[in-house]
Amino acid sequence: GPEILSVATDIPQVIKLVNSLYDCDYKGYLHAMVDVEPVLMGDRFLQPHCGYIMRELHVLGYKQFLDSYKSVTLESMAKSFGISVEFLDLQLGRFIA
Repeated sequence: GPEILSVATDIPQVIKLVNSLYDCDYKGYLHAMVDVEPVLMGDRFLQPHCGYIMRELHVLGYKQFLDSYKSVTLESMAKSFGISVEFLDLQLGRFIA
């Protein structure tokens, strides 16, 4: 909406994150998450919640990807996100547990 667009130039990392998710560019989404984390850590109000926010951003990206499929291999999902199968397996294991 207009509220978001009015501050888009203030925090370009967040716009990159949102656009990557919207465009289903999951590799770009994870790269944008790396760029957003320092922004969160630099904000005195968001810093205490940074771990939670980053976790939820991971879940959001993985969920959006998985919602499109009835079944998917770890290999194809890891390729879409630009990460190793081992890292993806570790991440998903944390979210399932």
